[in-house]
Amino acid sequence: MRVNDEIPIFPLPNVILFPGMILPLHIFENKYRDMIDDLIDKDPEDRLIAITCMKVKNDGGYSYEKICTVGQLISVKFLDDGRSNILIQGKFTAEVKPIKNQLKEYLNCEIKLIREEYWKNPYEDKTPKYYELLESIDNMKKRTNLVINNLEDYEFEDLINGIAFSFNLNSELKQQILETQEYEQRLKKLIEIIDKIGHYVNYKPNIKKFEEIN
Repeated sequence: MRVNDEIPIFPLPNVILFPGMILPLHIFENKYRDMIDDLIDKDPEDRLIAITCMKVKNDGGYSYEKICTVGQLISVKFLDDGRSNILIQGKFTAEVKPIKNQLKEYLNCEIKLIREEYWKNPYEDKTPKYYELLESIDNMKKRTNLVINNLEDYEFEDLINGIAFSFNLNSELKQQILETQEYEQRLKKLIEIIDKIGHYVNYKPNIKKFEEIN
C-alpha cells in the first residue's frame, strides 16, 4: 500500500473499526452493492475499504473522521435479493481524504498510512514492561467484569484493540483511542476513559484473528 493510493470509503454512523478486528455488515444500498461488486473483482489483498465514522453536522450535512482504519473485505455472502452480508477485517490506521468517484455513486478516498508496521509487537520479547502492561489490563478486567482468559495468548496490539473495539463506548471516545497510535499510550488512554466513566461490560470481546474463527 502506497501513500495516496485510492480506495473506496465506507462512512458509517457511530462505528469505529480497529486494526485486527472483525466487522460484520449488511449491505443493502445500491451504491454499496456496486462497491462490493467492484471489490470482489480485485485480488484479495487489494479488497480494501476505509471504514470511517460519519457525523451529522448542524446544517444536516455529513462529515467524516480523517483518521480511520482501512479494512480488508474477507468474506461475502450474497442473498437472493441482491443484498449481501460481509466481513471486514481492520488492517491498519490511515488518514483519509474523500474524493468523488467519477464513475460510481460511492466515494473513494486517498489514504496516507499512519503506521506501516502496525502488527509488529513492540513487547514480543516479554520484557518486564510487557508484564507491567498486562497487569494493567488484568486490573482493568477486575474493575469492569471484562472476560478475557490467558492474556499472554494474545498479541499485545490485538488485546488493546479488541478491548477498545468491544467496549460499549460512544464513537467519540473510541475515536480518541484509535488516534492514539503508540501501544502503551493507547492502553493508558483506554484505561483513563474507562476509569473516568466507570463503565462496566459483561461480554467477551472478539479479539481473535479471522483465520481462527473461520
